[in-house]
Amino acid sequence: NIHDLISKSPFTTGIPSLIAGDFNVMDQGFIKVPFAEAAKEYARKNLSVTSDSVYDSKYVPYQRAVHRHLVEELGYSVAYGRDDSDAGMKTSKFAGCIDWVYIKGLGSKQDEHIIETDMANAKGTSDHNAVTVTLSLGESNGDLSHDFKFMTFNVEEYYHDFSREDLGKCGVKDLRKKLQPTTAQMTSYFQNLKPWVFGKIAKVRAIIEGHKPDLLCLEEHSLGLRLTNDDIVGSYAQGHVFDHEEILKKLLPEGFSIFVKETGEDAWFSELANAVVWKTEVFEKVVQKG
Repeated sequence: NIHDLISKSPFTTGIPSLIAGDFNVMDQGFIKVPFAEAAKEYARKNLSVTSDSVYDSKYVPYQRAVHRHLVEELGYSVAYGRDDSDAGMKTSKFAGCIDWVYIKGLGSKQDEHIIETDMANAKGTSDHNAVTVTLSLGESNGDLSHDFKFMTFNVEEYYHDFSREDLGKCGVKDLRKKLQPTTAQMTSYFQNLKPWVFGKIAKVRAIIEGHKPDLLCLEEHSLGLRLTNDDIVGSYAQGHVFDHEEILKKLLPEGFSIFVKETGEDAWFSELANAVVWKTEVFEKVVQKG
């Protein structure tokens, strides 16, 4: 519950805050072109939304409720200048704008920039585009105002569209339980997984270096391929395992620090985390909670 989380936070009263990341829901995009028809079709096919009236009266209000809650009950405002039904605001391979930045006690230049990541292509970086926007800390004008560039980016576990021709798109859990692959298939999977993942990490790093955010949120950040000695696939992965420290060495440019919090979600090959990255010459971590 967002309200409970925020109300217990020591950073709430009088302290600027932002909530950002992959919300997995649009807002105006559910009811306006160019994204509304595709959203309605998805709801019909995948979520048993059987009629336009159910879509309009139940599905859409439920999906949009998080935006109303943040604005009307918690006092946040969206940092973007454009309506999310704008075609240029597409941040997801399968929908419109589902990656959001909400602020309280901060200003926004409303200069959001959608960074294309070639989402529809297996050679792309992620199934999300990255977003940057300039935020302001302090007074709205004068010497006390400090602008900083903020970025949010769902990096999709650095796994985007990994597949093997004979296995399709599958995760380590599938190898253990479902597919019963051959030795050759198992060996091929792990031989190719690490180069693929680190290729995506290099692309994410290039985006960070190219767009130079001062503060960055990464969603679906990988904690690395960690297998136990008795793991059924462990023998096939020998020599191809990689941990979180190895990821960070390749991911972070010089001058950045990171805080990582695991989500408890097991994904394609690793446990996921959310990460906050900051430029050390601009920000410093004062206190850590949670």
